[in-house]
Amino acid sequence: MAAALAKRVAIEVVSADSRQVYRGMDVATGKPSAEIRRQVAHHLVDVVDPDDRYQAARFRADAAAAIDAIHARGHLPVVVGGTGLYVRALLRGLDPAPPADPEFRRGARVDRGRRGPALRSTRG
Repeated sequence: MAAALAKRVAIEVVSADSRQVYRGMDVATGKPSAEIRRQVAHHLVDVVDPDDRYQAARFRADAAAAIDAIHARGHLPVVVGGTGLYVRALLRGLDPAPPADPEFRRGARVDRGRRGPALRSTRG
């Protein structure tokens, strides 16, 4: 649909899909084909390696930068994709996260070591 729209209006696509950002993850992600990507510019597709961390806050910053650049070129940004958290983060922002607590994480690792893996449900 974006390729068809791009023939009528100067648009660029900003993907809001949490899986399309990963390079090499092409199966079951709905990534646009190379042909479609030649017809209309796509942003935030294949931008990080699968072992990289990519979370909603980073998406929000990357998407905002892409949208600003698209506007600067005189084009219209079209946000597409299916990750509701990413879309909400872009539109509404995010509440600040509490700082990481290394002592809590250490205690959780020690506790997990004592208890072993999580118990499975005994319900049938």
